[in-house]
Amino acid sequence: MKYTLEQLNEMMERNGGSLYLGGCTSLTELPEGLTVGGTLYLRGCTSLTELPKGLTVGDSLYLNGTTISNPTKYRRLADGDYVPEKYIYADGILTHVRKHFKKGDYDFYIGKITKHNVVSDGTYFAHCGKLSEGIKDIAFKKAKDRGEKQYKGLSIDNPIPLEEMKTMYRIITGACEAGTNNFIKSLPEVKETYTIREVVGMIEGQYGAETFKKFFGV
Repeated sequence: MKYTLEQLNEMMERNGGSLYLGGCTSLTELPEGLTVGGTLYLRGCTSLTELPKGLTVGDSLYLNGTTISNPTKYRRLADGDYVPEKYIYADGILTHVRKHFKKGDYDFYIGKITKHNVVSDGTYFAHCGKLSEGIKDIAFKKAKDRGEKQYKGLSIDNPIPLEEMKTMYRIITGACEAGTNNFIKSLPEVKETYTIREVVGMIEGQYGAETFKKFFGV
């Protein structure tokens, strides 16, 4: 029994990037150039005697119950690995790429599955549906890595753009993106900028409100 790369890629898409073929005693061969973003599970594949040339695996490889003669002949995926018109591996996720283009300072990798795309600034990666969503996610990751100390000393009366305020609130309080967005949607009017003082007056009873107030001493 043999599988094509296309068949195996479809199986991985359904299983979050992993490939589970355990117990497939009729499997005799895997296609060359196979790339598995997650776990490759071949336990009990008694008719499979060797790993294919060019095999690449992102997570674990299970070979118990096989007679594979070359168990170490595979490459481990590294974050940021990209093969044009094939795949990009980022944040532990393998995305099969249909198209790639540059947009300003960002690389946008369009996945073969609708809304399964990747954006990168060269250091950070974000999985997204739209380019704009990925750029926002990267901005949040950058801010999160800098930590809450970056906001110490801010004037509570200076206007701050809404997206930056959302990022600041989430980093200081640990609030999730969905909860923050739902709160904003509940407002009768949404402005482009807010001061910290304004936000403090709006968030009574919301998740992280007391933490946010305490951080700025108001």
